[in-house]
Amino acid sequence: MLWQALMTFSELLRDRARRFGRDSYKANNGDTFANSVDFPPALVASLSRTDPKALLFSSSPVPKDLSSISSETKAALISRLTFRVGNKQVLVQSGAVDKLVPYDCSKPFLDFLKHITGPAGWFEGKEGLLIDDRVYEGVGHRFTDGMMDDAVKWIAEVVGRSDRGFKPEWERKGGSTTGSSKSYL
Repeated sequence: MLWQALMTFSELLRDRARRFGRDSYKANNGDTFANSVDFPPALVASLSRTDPKALLFSSSPVPKDLSSISSETKAALISRLTFRVGNKQVLVQSGAVDKLVPYDCSKPFLDFLKHITGPAGWFEGKEGLLIDDRVYEGVGHRFTDGMMDDAVKWIAEVVGRSDRGFKPEWERKGGSTTGSSKSYL
């Protein structure tokens, strides 16, 4: 799975409303932005089915203190992560000075994923989830030649790991390559 930006879209829209001084944001410092005229209920509902952060946390913020997550919530998150990203390898490439899709909007979610999948994290080594988060200094909202080179090398490494026994989910479950499927986180 190759993502140029693993963005939590609700955070991106909230950030844009703040930067452009939208009344829907200014009313309560963004607290009531969801379900406003700029972020209507139909869009909120759609994002709740596709936004990576929303799939795990709904409309709640990403927890900053992971020790505060209850064992029941942790079990539910592990189940959702296993279903959504088990045996996936994710490359995230972001421009450090991207003003259209600021890295700061996805950083809390990425930090959460990197923490739980990293050494001693409670999702470490489970189902083969690997997160590779790369931020390119001096790059805005574009895909540079250096990013392309890194992506090609990353894909070659992933394919190489697959050749050495890292099997895709469909293969582990006895499936075939015919047909298509979409997977959002």
